Amino acid sequence: MTPEEKKARVIMEIRGYKEEGSELLEEPRELKGRTLIRARDKDGGLVLFLCISASVNVSAKHIAAFEELLRERGAKRGIVIARGRYVKEARARARRARDVHIELIPREFPSFNIFKHQEYYGVEPFRILTPEEAKAVLER
Repeated sequence: MTPEEKKARVIMEIRGYKEEGSELLEEPRELKGRTLIRARDKDGGLVLFLCISASVNVSAKHIAAFEELLRERGAKRGIVIARGRYVKEARARARRARDVHIELIPREFPSFNIFKHQEYYGVEPFRILTPEEAKAVLER
C-alpha cells in the first residue's frame, strides 16, 4: 500500500466514508497506472479517490481526465492525493470544475490519523493534562 493510499484511507476514516473497492486505471491515458479508490459518503453518494504515487507534477490534463472520469462514473466528489506538486493550472482547473467537486490534498497531509495521536506517539493518557492542570501551569 502506497503512502497516498494510506492517506486516502485516513481521510475516509475521519470523514466517515465507507470504502467499496479500488482498481488500477487503464483509461484514460493521462491516468494510466494510477490507483482509483471508490467510497460512499454518509449520504450514500459516490466519492472517488485518485492516488498518484509517482513523483510527477499534477497538471491540468490530469485534473481534466479525472473530472471526465467522475462524470462517467456518476460521482459528485473527487479527491486527488499526489506525491508530486500541483501546478497552478491544475489548481485552477479543480476550482473551475462544474457539476463535480474536486479536492486536492497537499502532499504534507499525514498518512496517519492525527486524532488518534496516543496510539501513534506513545502518549499515555495519564501524561495529558486536565483542563484544571493546564490552567495552573499557564498561570505560573
